[in-house]
Amino acid sequence: MLELIPGNYKWSYNILACLSCGGQVGDIAHILDELKQAGGDDNVWHGAWSRLAESLERRAERALSLGGEASASENHFLESLYYTISEHFIPPADPRRMRAYQKALLAFEKARVAWKHPVERVEVPYEGGCLPAYFVPAAPADQPAPTVIFLCGLDTTKEMSFLRVRDAFRDRGMNLLVVDTPGIGEALRLGRFFTRYDYEVPVGAAIDYLQGRPDVDPERIGLLGSSLGGYYVARASARDPRVKATAAWGVVYDYHEVWRLRQTKGGTIATADLGSRD
Repeated sequence: MLELIPGNYKWSYNILACLSCGGQVGDIAHILDELKQAGGDDNVWHGAWSRLAESLERRAERALSLGGEASASENHFLESLYYTISEHFIPPADPRRMRAYQKALLAFEKARVAWKHPVERVEVPYEGGCLPAYFVPAAPADQPAPTVIFLCGLDTTKEMSFLRVRDAFRDRGMNLLVVDTPGIGEALRLGRFFTRYDYEVPVGAAIDYLQGRPDVDPERIGLLGSSLGGYYVARASARDPRVKATAAWGVVYDYHEVWRLRQTKGGTIATADLGSRD
């Protein structure tokens, strides 16, 4: 793997993850020297990415004041991305983490409503609550279309998933549903839905939701999952016959083994008392 921060795998990996979601090399260049000199201090990481996000917010506001709605949308998307990256190594109980996450959601919402193509914010009914999601309709949207459900990995969110693919499915005549499932994003932080091994249950809830939409072909629903999401979609597709196609993207096949290695050979483990969903 390319280590932009030599000797620091987790930081380097997250910079690459940011780039895969559309992060700009020129933006990252503004903070790269600071990160290289930080000695792995996660507080420096949080501060540097937060300042970068703030600069994108100002850039978006300037663009909007000049009538540049498209530029404002792009900059708010980047603002959301950088805030998300900023909070990755802050302990879950630290209030800075939730503040950054809330800013990421707000920035994404500003970008979404100004985006050149429709991106609907929707809710998937699930166990007395909901799984927040975004639905990107196919183009042209003149008949029921095949639909892809994109599941995140362990430390990504529906916002990052959208930014990785944007209009790739829309332009190919497919709907896209990116969703925060249990253990991820809003479903975890605001809904208090924790992850589970039997992921066919939340995936089944997403399929139930899609089959109730008139713009979805109920017989042509597929799954895409990245990293840990690759495990989730593989398991769900093996147990739900309504899934017609599955792509496991960079799949984690044995997550128990991953955690065993982290605990015995070193790695990053975040722990906190998140409390009950009630």
